[in-house]
Amino acid sequence: MQAQTATTSTTPATNSATMPIGTVTTTPLGTATTTLLTVATATSTGISSTTSTTSSIGVSVLASGNSWFLSEEVALNCSATVTNISIMTTVQKTVGASFNGIWNTISTASITQSYIDNGAHIIYTWSKINGQTVPISQCTFKMAADFNLLGTAQPTSGDNYLVNIEMMTGQMYAFSGSF
Repeated sequence: MQAQTATTSTTPATNSATMPIGTVTTTPLGTATTTLLTVATATSTGISSTTSTTSSIGVSVLASGNSWFLSEEVALNCSATVTNISIMTTVQKTVGASFNGIWNTISTASITQSYIDNGAHIIYTWSKINGQTVPISQCTFKMAADFNLLGTAQPTSGDNYLVNIEMMTGQMYAFSGSF
């Protein structure tokens, strides 16, 4: 697992204003990318932004199984409490995949999970319950989408994941890719 480490930190001067300015860095992370936001500070001498290392998040994915069953896992490793998380995995039904299960390693009091089979895809989702956090003591954690096959191997390259996560430090991360 590779981790991208970055956060934003500003020290506003007197008579300054702070506002988000958007994407600063997109860094390849295995088959994922992370998009970080930074903050600009406007002062009487101009606009500046600062980045310091205070939290990190890493993501890895794993597809394992055989021609009868597959499990696709998204694993996250964090260095601070998670205050918001949303994960979606989309599985193509190219060889007749059918739902088998959905699971995670976070406390069930902190996260909801569901799936929808729309005929062409099985869409698995995990979301943090409003008001709950995922403490650093529960990192690394995993979300898994399990599905049955009909005896024919199914390529996973068309199966996708999307992760949006916010840390207690205020950093927001977005990861996406294929299995």
